[in-house]
Amino acid sequence: MACFTITAPYMSMRKWQTDFEPPALHRYVPPIWFSIFQVTSAIGNVGFSLVDQSMVPFIEAYPLIFAMALLVAAGNTAYPVFLRFMVWTVYKLAPQNSRLKETLHFLLDHPRRCFVYLLPSYETWCLLAVLLILNFTDWFFFLVLDIGNAVMDVIPVGVRFAIGLLQAICVRTAGFTVVSLSGIAPGVQVLFVIMMYISACECSIFHLFSIIYFESAKVQRTLIVIF
Repeated sequence: MACFTITAPYMSMRKWQTDFEPPALHRYVPPIWFSIFQVTSAIGNVGFSLVDQSMVPFIEAYPLIFAMALLVAAGNTAYPVFLRFMVWTVYKLAPQNSRLKETLHFLLDHPRRCFVYLLPSYETWCLLAVLLILNFTDWFFFLVLDIGNAVMDVIPVGVRFAIGLLQAICVRTAGFTVVSLSGIAPGVQVLFVIMMYISACECSIFHLFSIIYFESAKVQRTLIVIF
C-alpha cells in the first residue's frame, strides 16, 4: 500500500502520459490502474505488466524502480528476512512486560513452531548475506560487462545504476526487464541464465536447514524428558 501511494501520484505526472497512450500502447491505460497492477505484479513476482515493453519506458522513473525492487525482494527470496525484521521491530516497540512482547519474544526464539517461513536468527542472517552476494554479482557484471555496448551507452550512468539494481533483483524470480535482453553483453546473458536456474534455491536451502535444526532440537528435548 505504501509503494502504491508513492508510485501512483508519480506515474500520473504529465511526463509519463505519452507512455500510456497510443501509439505506445494499443489503447489508453490509466496510470492509477497501471500502478496498482505493477505493484501487485511485483509483490507476486509474476513479471506481468500492462505496458508491452515492461519497464523499458520507465528507466528514469526512480520511485517506481526502487519501489518495485523492494517489493520483488520482499515478495519472494527476501520474504523471511522482511518478516523477521517486522516481527523484531514490533517486539522492540512493544511495552515492557506486556503480553505482546512476551508473545513476540517466543515467536523470535521459536519461529518454526509458529510459521513455516519465519527462520531463526542465524539462518535469516545467512540468507540475507547470500541474497546480497547474488544480487551484487548480477548488478556488478550488468554494469561492467556492458561497458562499450551501444545499447547501454545511450543510457546515462546514473540511470544504469538504478535499472541495474532492479534488473539484478528481478532476473531470478520476477521477470521484469529494464532493457532489451537481446542487446546486452553475451556474458551477462549467460550469468542471467545461471541465476535463473538458481532462482529461489537459497531460500529453500536455509528453510531446510532450519527444519533440520528444529527436528534435532525436538529429538534432544525428547531424550531429556525420557532420561
